[in-house]
Amino acid sequence: MQNRVDNEDPAATIRATLERTRLFASWPGESLVRLVSGSELRSYKHGEMVYHLGDACTGVWVVATGRLYSCRTWPNGRRMIFDFLPPGQMTGFVAVFDNEPMAFDITADAQSSVVHIPRSLFLDVVLPDAALLHQVVLMLCRRSRIDYEHAQLMTMHSPRVRIAKVIFYHTRGSADAGVEPNVHFSQDVVGSLLGLTRQTVNKELAPLIRDGILARGYGNLVVKDVGRLAEIALSEEPLSHAAAFTIQGAPKPLHIASI
Repeated sequence: MQNRVDNEDPAATIRATLERTRLFASWPGESLVRLVSGSELRSYKHGEMVYHLGDACTGVWVVATGRLYSCRTWPNGRRMIFDFLPPGQMTGFVAVFDNEPMAFDITADAQSSVVHIPRSLFLDVVLPDAALLHQVVLMLCRRSRIDYEHAQLMTMHSPRVRIAKVIFYHTRGSADAGVEPNVHFSQDVVGSLLGLTRQTVNKELAPLIRDGILARGYGNLVVKDVGRLAEIALSEEPLSHAAAFTIQGAPKPLHIASI
């Protein structure tokens, strides 16, 4: 696959991208310098594949601009979208450590630029440094907790709550001062994220739109009333006896006193 570097100063973009991620933001300068010097900035068109299910792991991918999404498609045409990755989010992270094939397809959802950190470089920086390795473990723990919440979302809640939750979650970071938050995908994508049919999604969206909580935009859904959407997303409905869904913050690092 031919990818294009279209930035006049890729090293500056790579560093800025790493510094905005939750994992790399607090890393010491010398570690970041090593990652920046050995990484590559790649560009992808809308719809272009970054990697395929079953590909060998070549490294970690960090979104610089645009957006990626992870999915799997079955022979019968059914598609399941796992997540959308905005700038600052990473993929390929688990495969870097277990060296197993990639677990899903990653595709550019818009014109995007992505930082590629080679697997050997990433491991060379992380493995000898206990503090960096501990931060990586904390990140994997947080991802596991998110996976648990996602399993609860998919199995223990009514379609209405599931739709409200996924829309509420994907508005994170999208609300500027005085601007209504929105999710940049359609009701068809909501169905692909939740494993629901188009008919079910439209049926559940209709009262949310009628009640002024949501509105349909051009290829997206606009949140008109964040408070009421949050009430639905955090509510308990008859299909669920589980605890309310919460988006957990990053775990705090351990502080070991020096002897």
